[in-house]
Amino acid sequence: MAEEGTHNESKLIASLRSGSVHAFDALYDMYYRRIYGYCLNFTKSQKDTEDIVQEVFIKLWLNRKSIYVDESISNYLFSIAKNKLISILRTNIGSPHYEDYIDYRETIGTEDESLLEYKEFADMVERGISKLPPMQQRIVRLSKFAYMSNKEIAHLCNITEQTVKNQLVSGLKRIRSYLDSQDACIILIIILACGLTSST
Repeated sequence: MAEEGTHNESKLIASLRSGSVHAFDALYDMYYRRIYGYCLNFTKSQKDTEDIVQEVFIKLWLNRKSIYVDESISNYLFSIAKNKLISILRTNIGSPHYEDYIDYRETIGTEDESLLEYKEFADMVERGISKLPPMQQRIVRLSKFAYMSNKEIAHLCNITEQTVKNQLVSGLKRIRSYLDSQDACIILIIILACGLTSST
């Protein structure tokens, strides 16, 4: 049954690539509710959710010729939705923590009783960062919030790239220790680690 569904979806993608409105409508009907529910879980706003879902399917249509027939359309659509979510939530709230928070909620599951609300999550991370020495704080914020590379940070701070890397590693360990002391969920620590170590 699953193979049949995958086969039918591949046929729809092939038709979509050829410009079939019928195939587009079929995929829309298949995924609209799932993507809408996923986005609403984060935005808590029908308007924002509708805007995101609309953009997801507009992008699907505009980029239809670049989609591979054997590509997972589900992964493709939810990836677009996630990026749109991060963008709109970061704009509305002005915080770069939302990317980590969305990953955190996806990983732990939205029904888990230990799920942290966003404000609690962001406050905990901020408190951990604020306990770092001034230079370490600056390097962590430039890396994670300003999305600067180690090379760019080194140039700005007039230090070596190795020093930047060492400060990030040290800062991460300090933040981990703080989160551990607050009985934070281990998944939060893993996500933060990924975020801080990806800007190399």
